[in-house]
Amino acid sequence: TLNRMSRMAEKDFINLLRSLGRSRERLRILVVGRELKMLSELSSRKFMVHCIPRSKHDVLEERIKACAGKFDVVLLTTMDKYVSRIVKSSMGESVVVINLYDYVGAGE
Repeated sequence: TLNRMSRMAEKDFINLLRSLGRSRERLRILVVGRELKMLSELSSRKFMVHCIPRSKHDVLEERIKACAGKFDVVLLTTMDKYVSRIVKSSMGESVVVINLYDYVGAGE
């Protein structure tokens, strides 16, 4: 049951990304924290995925600010509240920020 629920949640999340990318030629995704295996399976023609690994706060803040304006979606795969604040303050209003620790899914 848990395995089936996990697959369903993955499908739901991928469908969300596809719906966000419909209005764009190529959806640019920034992952802050651990890289996600399911993102590597997405088509590189429709999705560009860049990852910023976990590091010290000052280095991470510098990297995130350098990426501001270059991505459509930011995925947070870390529970660190400081990282969440940096991302929300650095990225523009048009950027969709998804914290995977708070993500429930479209059906919830």
